[in-house]
Amino acid sequence: MNVIEQLTQVIGEESALLLGNYMGGARLYIPVKVQHDHPITMLLGREKSQMLSDYFKGDTIDIEL
Repeated sequence: MNVIEQLTQVIGEESALLLGNYMGGARLYIPVKVQHDHPITMLLGREKSQMLSDYFKGDTIDIEL
């Protein structure tokens, strides 16, 4: 399963596409605990960013274009 498929599974298609559109081609650290000023939280909101954090648990992911 590629990263976009994982993102879609975890946060839904709409949010995965939004993240891909804004951060495609980037290497992105998913913190263990999200903060209000993290780029993912600012883009997706606290709930979705926490869902990513719970799944990726401090991993760095490459967002495909």
